[in-house]
Order: sequence, then structure tokens, then C-alpha cells
Amino acid sequence: MSNPHTTTLLISSLPPNSTFGIDLHTYTTGPKFRGIKYIPPGLHFVYYARNSAVPGGLGAQGQVSPDLSGGMGLRDGFWVEARGGGEVIVREWDAERDELRPIQDSSAGGGGDERGLAPYPYRETGIEGEERQPSTDDFKRLSTRITKELLDRILPAGWGVGSTTASISDEKELKTGGAATPDEHVLRFSVIDLKRSWPPGSVGADVTRWSLDKSWVLNSTIQTYHSGDRTALLGELQLAYLCLLAVSNFAGWEAWKTIVEMVCNAQEAIATESWQGFLLEFMDVVEAQLVCTPEATFRDIVEDSSFLAHQLRHLRRNITDGEASTATPGVVPSSVLSARLDDLLKALKEAFDYEIEPVGVHAGRGFVDLENGGEVIVIGEIAEDEMEEETGEYAPVIVEM
Repeated sequence: MSNPHTTTLLISSLPPNSTFGIDLHTYTTGPKFRGIKYIPPGLHFVYYARNSAVPGGLGAQGQVSPDLSGGMGLRDGFWVEARGGGEVIVREWDAERDELRPIQDSSAGGGGDERGLAPYPYRETGIEGEERQPSTDDFKRLSTRITKELLDRILPAGWGVGSTTASISDEKELKTGGAATPDEHVLRFSVIDLKRSWPPGSVGADVTRWSLDKSWVLNSTIQTYHSGDRTALLGELQLAYLCLLAVSNFAGWEAWKTIVEMVCNAQEAIATESWQGFLLEFMDVVEAQLVCTPEATFRDIVEDSSFLAHQLRHLRRNITDGEASTATPGVVPSSVLSARLDDLLKALKEAFDYEIEPVGVHAGRGFVDLENGGEVIVIGEIAEDEMEEETGEYAPVIVEM
């Protein structure tokens, strides 16, 4: 069974017709399925669901067949580190808890018996006429900044995550400042409150400035949760999106949206040379994520809410504003960022025939509540398609310019 350079994941007693996937390659299991062999060294994301709705389940060797249904359903999953060297990782189906639990005794691997073991899908040739599905090559592109340290910080003990795994970044935690302990089965994504994005103790003009410009909260998040490592925030962005793609985790989707909104609205950072490398890689990450998304998922989740269009327009406007201020010392000519954003938009056009049309911009104002019970008026630009249908004191105000 073992290979001196790879790892075997042995799956015991998983019911037939279950969904099983590794690194975005998804199958429906047959009665002979016993796991995956030839897994390369590194971090891998395994996920599963009992009683898949996909018919069939007998692959070429009576083991597995691709899941092309596009249906997600409720899934559970876990990350593993494959060390190679003929290592065998064993998981056994627990019928009472409906989960694959780890077995420490690797002698359960069955010696050299490779029956029922599917080879790790190193390549994806695709099926003619079928919608493109994510592949293990995509997984490599989508996990470049994910590390063991990041998984330890964000995931519950054992690196498990499922469709219903909650996050500490909910409304209650934002209000109370509570934190989860490592043994709690929750996702510990960075707690980011974009509605209160100014430094503690700010008043007046500072509240106005940092309510519009998310650069302070961006830097604060990186310092607080990632010890100043900007690339680790990109790893969190990648992990959040993989939680959405692989197990349809809503908390991952919300964390992804929050980070994207924060970066796209970090006006000062976008206009500053020292942030250029981070911003270029941010666009690399987002492009890879969106292009690797199945079209049905892109249409139903990413595109439907108009969130993506809003944020990419913000990014375009902030890059353009930064370009206008290139005479300022320490400011990078943003043609490099503009060109990278153009490539991202071109990739979306080619993949999904998706275009982001420019919209008119108006001046608007709103009220922000302060910690001391007061409030301050914030005046800024509002795109036409972002006008909220609110009434009363929170209604946007149009100012003729």
C-alpha cells in the first residue's frame, strides 16, 4: 500500500453512495472504496457527506466516480498534513455521530493491500460537455498561503470544519469582544468590525476619515491576528473561500467578504508603495478563487448579491484616486495596480462573461455612532447602485456637485 514518497489516507466503513472529496476533487463512493493513495506531501482538505444524492458510485475500478451534480448539501471535512515516507492516515466511520473519526493505530492500514484505494487525482482532464469543476491543480493555486500555523489559529482542534461550523465573528462577539477557547468547535476567523473601523478614542475628523478609509483596520487586523505578517491575511482569505467551496460553510463566506471589502476600501494603503506587493498578491488570490469557482456557484452566490461588483468598483476608484496623487512622496504610480485589476476583470469576462459596468457617483452622508454615545456625520462618495433603500435619519442624502 505504501509509497516511499507519498501518504495513504485509509477510510474505513464509509457508507456507499457517500460524497467524498480531497482537494476539490469530489466523488461518489462505491461499496469497494477504502481511501486515497499516493497523496503528495503537504496540507490537504478532505470532506465528505453520507448518502449523496448523486446516483451511481462505481468508478473504473469499482471504487469511486466523479460527483458532477453540482449539489452541495451538508458536508463535514478536515485538513490533514501528509508527510510522505509511506505514511498511512486512518479514519473510521462513526455511525452514531455521522463522522469520520481519526484512528491512531496505523497498523489498521492492511499491509500492502491496495484494493479499493483510489489514486490521488494529480491531473484533471475534464469531461467533454460537462461544466468545469475545481481540480487538485486549482487547490494548489487556492492554498498557496495556508500554513499549519494558520490552521491551528483558525480551525477547531483536529482541523475539522463542516457546513454548520460557526464562527466567533458574529454580531454577539463583535459587541462583547468575547473570544473562543481552543477546544471550542468554532472557526476563529479574525474579528473585523467594518462599521467601527477607526482607532480607539478617535473623535471628529478621525472617525470620519477611518470610517471611509479601511487602512487602519486593515493594518490593525494584520498586527492583532497575524503578528504583522500580511501574507497570513491572504492565507486566511484562502482558507475562508475553501470552506465555502468544499463544505459550503457560511461563516467562511462571510469572512471572505469582510476581508475583501476591507482591502478594497483601504484607500491609504492602496496609494502607498509599501503595500503594492500585498495588493498585487491580493488580486492574484481573488482572481484564482473566482476563476476556479464552478459557474453555478459563481452565479448563485458570488454574483447574485452584487457584492463583488461593488467591491471591485471601490478598488478601481481607490486605485484611480491613488494614481492622481502620485506626486506625493512615498506614493506608488498605480498603473501597475490598474493593469493587474484589468487582468482580473478580463479573466472574469473570459470565465463567466461577467463584466462590471462603471456607475455614476454621488456625494452622500450618514451618521456613525460613537463609543461615548454621540454621533458624527460622515460624508463620502456613494455609487448609484449602492444607495440603500433606507428612510429616516439613516437615509442617504444626495448632494448636487
